[in-house]
Amino acid sequence: IAAPLVWNSGVAQDMGLFFGTWVDRSYTSIFPWFPWASFVFMGVSIAYVVAPLGEAPGHHWRYRWLGIGGLMLASTYTLYRLKINPYPAHDFWNNDPFYVVFRLGAVLVFLGLLSFAARAELPGRVDRAAGTLAKASLMAYVVHLLILYGSPLNPSIYRTVGKSMDITQSILLFLLVLGVTCGLIVATEHLQKERKSWYRHVQTALTLGCLYFFVRY
Repeated sequence: IAAPLVWNSGVAQDMGLFFGTWVDRSYTSIFPWFPWASFVFMGVSIAYVVAPLGEAPGHHWRYRWLGIGGLMLASTYTLYRLKINPYPAHDFWNNDPFYVVFRLGAVLVFLGLLSFAARAELPGRVDRAAGTLAKASLMAYVVHLLILYGSPLNPSIYRTVGKSMDITQSILLFLLVLGVTCGLIVATEHLQKERKSWYRHVQTALTLGCLYFFVRY
């Protein structure tokens, strides 16, 4: 809620590089606390509610998630199209609370759809794939960040071509990133189960590589 006001205040520049880089993008930080910490807080809050419900929540929870999520999507998109916003001029795509609420609504709708799938009789292969992806969600998050925002080993797609793509190119890029991410997750799962010694070697190499680039850059 406070992100647009914090960014417009310029307080990060007064705090200096060490502290200011956590507040907004004045020092080119990609994910400052405002507003990105809100996603962590909301994720923890949703997990706190969802975890006690078990693998297959009751019908009322599924419809509740779909209803609340759909309402959040519809209301924020309507306000966006009508250009109704209580905040002064700000960066909509990086610190607008409506955008954060829209994404949270999408998460709740997706959660509602997943809860329906949990009750359905899915083919064994699909069920195993969904379970693998769910358990490796943190890895998927890190991998897609490295692909989109770059690392010492690869350029940033976001900075090089991200802002010049049309909707068709964006969809194709999304599918490509999704495919690469899922492929790496499946390969990791295979190594972990079938080639445990290789998995440990890869794990050690990645850890040492991360430490090296962290110290070097």
